[in-house]
Amino acid sequence: LWALAWRWRRAAGGRPRCLVVLGSGGHTAEMLYDLRSLGGLLARLDFAYLLADTDRGSRAHVEAFERERGAASPPEFLLVPRAREVGQS
Repeated sequence: LWALAWRWRRAAGGRPRCLVVLGSGGHTAEMLYDLRSLGGLLARLDFAYLLADTDRGSRAHVEAFERERGAASPPEFLLVPRAREVGQS
């Protein structure tokens, strides 16, 4: 499970942004669990989510997570092609 967080240039009064890298096989659930553990910090961050373009399950989980936390805007997804599908060797 890889997560990369960084601050990128803020607009005037903007909030820090965090890139969350998601994967399959339970990694998305683990990452969202970790994000929930941020407590009060969670409300002060904006997130962008990096996931495979075919990973519809992770996308649905993120959308539910963002609704749960009361995000003002829809989540930002950065999609990358998957090198191989789950279960392929």
